[in-house]
Amino acid sequence: MRKMTRKECVARLLLDYPHGITEGDIIKAYHFLNGRNEANRIEQLLGISLQRTTVEGITGSRYTRYAIGNKEDASKVLRYSNQLTAKRKGTPIHESTLSKFY
Repeated sequence: MRKMTRKECVARLLLDYPHGITEGDIIKAYHFLNGRNEANRIEQLLGISLQRTTVEGITGSRYTRYAIGNKEDASKVLRYSNQLTAKRKGTPIHESTLSKFY
């Protein structure tokens, strides 16, 4: 089995955290620099709109939190993630994941 692609990793994070992820979350989980680029690419590729919230950190720096806005978009991300997972013969994400989204 091959390892997950960058897009698959970020898609899974978006599905695992319905309140959103930051670039820092992507770096911590997968050690990807510029993880926000993958979130933007997924958004463009699937024709969805990620919600963006600007958050201020402890040091006063600002960063963006990316979140899936609705259940329909979450379903698109889930299908996309599972397509990538199937290509590498991995374990797909179950449809029940969508219950986290409204």
